[in-house]
Amino acid sequence: MHDFKVRALEFHSMYILEYSTLVKALDFMQNTGLNTLILHRNDFIDLMVYPAKYFGGTKERYDNIYERFSDIYMNVATFTQYRKNSTYQRRALFKRVLFEAKRRGIDVYIENKELLFPEIMLEFHPELVKGGKVCASDPLWLEFLHYKYTEFFDEFPEIKGIITSVSTKESRASIVSNRCECERCKSISREEWFKNVLEAMYKPISKAGADFVVRDFVYHASTHNELASVLEKLPEDVIIALKNTPHDYYPTFPDNARIGNVGNHRQWIEFDVWGQFYGFGAAPCILIDDLRYRMDYAFQRGAEGVMLRVDWEHLDSHTCFNNLNLINLIAGARISSELDYDRESIYREYLEYMEFFDENATPDEKEQGIAWFGGLMDKTWDIVRKTAFVDGHVMNNCSCFPISYKTAIWTAVDHNSLRDWDPSRRDIFSPTEGNYRAVFAEKDEAGAQFRKLAAEFRKGSAGVSGECIDYVGWYFDAFRLYIEGCSRTAKAVYVVNYLLKAPTGTAFWNEVKEAVPTVMAELAELIDVLDKFYESTDYPNIVYTALDADRVRCLHKDLSRILAEEIK
Repeated sequence: MHDFKVRALEFHSMYILEYSTLVKALDFMQNTGLNTLILHRNDFIDLMVYPAKYFGGTKERYDNIYERFSDIYMNVATFTQYRKNSTYQRRALFKRVLFEAKRRGIDVYIENKELLFPEIMLEFHPELVKGGKVCASDPLWLEFLHYKYTEFFDEFPEIKGIITSVSTKESRASIVSNRCECERCKSISREEWFKNVLEAMYKPISKAGADFVVRDFVYHASTHNELASVLEKLPEDVIIALKNTPHDYYPTFPDNARIGNVGNHRQWIEFDVWGQFYGFGAAPCILIDDLRYRMDYAFQRGAEGVMLRVDWEHLDSHTCFNNLNLINLIAGARISSELDYDRESIYREYLEYMEFFDENATPDEKEQGIAWFGGLMDKTWDIVRKTAFVDGHVMNNCSCFPISYKTAIWTAVDHNSLRDWDPSRRDIFSPTEGNYRAVFAEKDEAGAQFRKLAAEFRKGSAGVSGECIDYVGWYFDAFRLYIEGCSRTAKAVYVVNYLLKAPTGTAFWNEVKEAVPTVMAELAELIDVLDKFYESTDYPNIVYTALDADRVRCLHKDLSRILAEEIK
């Protein structure tokens, strides 16, 4: 029996400061065996502390935030008026969240990316900016980290630990995205910078008796190796968190080869159950088998924790609690406690949670309903795999339609490179007839599979309520358009890709060129369909984000220009 010691739910949006949502989530966690809440926002700690040291604080330690504020209030009001009330108001909210978590036996961790800092630091210390650029290597940052985390734990000793990443381009300052050209920045290696920042954080976190979790989160394999050499030398009580696939949450990517290769450090493995790259719920995509396989892989390699992310920082007001992908969260919670937890029980639990059983259904009818519903959901991943991806490559921008030829190719080949992590994969964007036909066949197969799925849905089943039928049908209507949108945009991009790259004048090149009017007309038609859908329906905002006609307009305009100017 697999039983991960840490089974975490991770919020990564503005919901981390929405009290009623968090309490509802805590209740869900208690009922599904999750024991850890992670609040992930890059500036979370900066929203909760000043630090007093930089606002004229005269004491090494204060009893609480109010005593601290009374010592520095004039400087806070003078230099950052907006923080005069907000910092201690958030503190009150967060204190109550910590109280409610403790009542339920749930630990709380904060996750961020460093370096993050309030803007006023650049005014207080102008030497942090050199030549108009923030200097990532200035030693003052190491002092700042000490005071920042010391103050945070003075105020919130209930926090179980800090999870951080220092190797992405998503913080305010990092050696990875550093543009400062001072001599120190030119000479410092990435490894040394990672080491300095992590050690500066480790000291106050360790002193507070909290866990320090460092994410092995990088964009490219080369950075992976640079960070790995530093992580392996950190104190052994530092926990290493790794995404289940390299770079990001791509279900089509191989296993993260770093899992099981972090020395004597404990390991937590990160999962996205919401769907940043597989339709974020606008296209239901159930990954029970993938979660089971990836968790088994991680457990066999010594992992002791899993993190289940339910939303994303760039799409506030939406989580998997709001769509069918909630099934993934239930599956992740149950499988992390028991690897062989059966899929029927997962679907039963979802239907019960949503109150989707017919209130008059017999036990046998409920079993029929579970089989029917589960049979539908089981087929969604294979359809999305052929929809939101191109032969496993990530061409869509976080599930959204591409907006131009160059951004589509850059996204798939450079930014989200599958071949960077799995060189054996074919270069699907190489202009060959085989690749061309494979892409078109993949998209056609997805459409055919969905039409068969829709036919099974229309048969209905005993045991489930009319509300369940309506809810699934509602999302399937959006799912159908998402499949069509991904298919038409991918085909249009690929037609242009082939015509630009392949030798001109061959029989197949001429065949592809003859397909241009049809492909572009279908793209234009898609714009009209999406416009009418937008005007005539009322879905959660996330659906309209996934089915944005303006993205397709932008793509159509760009491809039309290329066809007119560059392809003769």
